[in-house]
Amino acid sequence: MEVYARLLGAPQLKLANSSYDAPPTKATILLYYLAYKGEWCSRDELLYLFYPDTAEEAARSSLRQLLTSIRRLPYSEGLEIEAARRYTDAAKLLEKLYKADPLDEAVLQRCVMVLYGSGERHKALVMCEAFTRKLRQELDGEPEEATLQLVERIKKPSLR
Repeated sequence: MEVYARLLGAPQLKLANSSYDAPPTKATILLYYLAYKGEWCSRDELLYLFYPDTAEEAARSSLRQLLTSIRRLPYSEGLEIEAARRYTDAAKLLEKLYKADPLDEAVLQRCVMVLYGSGERHKALVMCEAFTRKLRQELDGEPEEATLQLVERIKKPSLR
């Protein structure tokens, strides 16, 4: 299932055989922004874009409400299914790359991020633990700081 977003002229989403002309609300504007960006976006970035003059606690609360309202849009289920499919495809490819060179830390990091993004938190952590053991056994080395930070971020409970 392919998703297309028309951003020039009247914005429109096309999902499978259906088109949606969404009214210009903050929720749809955020959705269009995420479609345009095409990659992971931190909550801090979204806070800066959508609530630049709001106190942080209030802005975070408003952003949570905004993200919840996106999930209620009539086409959001199809978008989530498409996003999940893309995460799954990316995870499969990255796992193949990682198996070809199990000491390639850059591939490990990308694979772990994709697994975590697709809801496979436990699998991501297990992969990091196995990598750390292998690195210590074969090279008497330690993971890079970026890998350690990634693991810590994954271990923290999140407000997804």
